[in-house]
Amino acid sequence: MIFPEEKRKVVKIRSNQIDYQGKQKKNKRIRNTVIFLCIAALVSLGIYFRWDEKIPLAINDIKQFAGEMSERAESESAKDSGNINDESAEAPESEEPDASEPVDTETADAEPQKEEPKEPTYATVMFTGDVLLSDYVLNNYDSSGINGVVDKALLKKLKKADILAINNEFPYSTRGSKAPDKQFTFRVDPKYVSVIKEMGVDIAGLANNHVLDFGKDALSDTFETLDSAGIPYIGAGDSRERARKLQIEEIAGMKIGFLAASRVIP
Repeated sequence: MIFPEEKRKVVKIRSNQIDYQGKQKKNKRIRNTVIFLCIAALVSLGIYFRWDEKIPLAINDIKQFAGEMSERAESESAKDSGNINDESAEAPESEEPDASEPVDTETADAEPQKEEPKEPTYATVMFTGDVLLSDYVLNNYDSSGINGVVDKALLKKLKKADILAINNEFPYSTRGSKAPDKQFTFRVDPKYVSVIKEMGVDIAGLANNHVLDFGKDALSDTFETLDSAGIPYIGAGDSRERARKLQIEEIAGMKIGFLAASRVIP
């Protein structure tokens, strides 16, 4: 009794093994079929979305071809039966417009023209407060250039402006005498006008309480220095009319006027 029982167990184990392998093959076939169907669906969708404009054209061509073949078959069968003559067997000619009828070429050729949107007109005008080139600033400029004076991010914004106007809080000169009744007096060598040029300054305001710190000679040198640098100035001049002059700058199709005045007169 022991031997038959063990034998039955061996047979049962072998039977389970065979069934398991068959199940694996069946699952593999199902998995491969699902993958193939997914790939086919994706490919079909890709063809549809990529060539969706070409598919209708292809269908129309097939329909036209089928129609032509049908007409040709009917035409041949009619010849054989003798029910139609030779003229009716000819292929139908394409319809052409009657030459006697006038054709409005202007209406036919005319296409609706879209108006192009107009770009907005704007300008960026930037103003600063008092600008003073102190000894500390000039020492940094001598050692590191403009990047030692103005932060790079700020310098980028200053240069990006269409017009940059500053209040030039000192005269450019090496002449003149210090005002005796003032605690703080400023004066900068004319060669350092390059600092404000590299900053991108477009207009320099001179109507302030330090422009005459070293007298009229230093102020005259300031006019000459700014003129040589190509930087317009406002709020001061060699005459009353020049000091009151409106400085007009045109940018982006607009005219912008600049004036400068001071409530403090030395």
